[in-house]
Amino acid sequence: MRAPEGLSESQLVQQAERVYAAYPRKAARGSGVRASARAIHVIALRSFGGDTAQAASWLVGRVAAYAGSGLVASSEARYIPYPSTWMNQGRYDDPPEAWAAVDARANGKPRALTTEQADAVRKEIFG
Repeated sequence: MRAPEGLSESQLVQQAERVYAAYPRKAARGSGVRASARAIHVIALRSFGGDTAQAASWLVGRVAAYAGSGLVASSEARYIPYPSTWMNQGRYDDPPEAWAAVDARANGKPRALTTEQADAVRKEIFG
């Protein structure tokens, strides 16, 4: 994938690697990183005036929220989509309520990351 103007390809790959690292299923790494880079580029253009660093940070937060969701917690790994599938389908734009699953251990209440928890994960990844 060609990097956006003003950004080296290696910088875009590093940002995409961070997104991939936050994703709950580690499979098909190459296509997952490529799809993450495309998603960063699309998000940067549509929402952050082309700033891929902000787009990557936002995407890591969305991935972290998904990774901590009740849907992921209650699913077997084989039912969690590959990272490339999730990115290519734009599932990062899904409302977090779509990622909530009823968890018997949570007394029937949906379980998902709070904004504060997602921020803590983002800080852990980005420092």
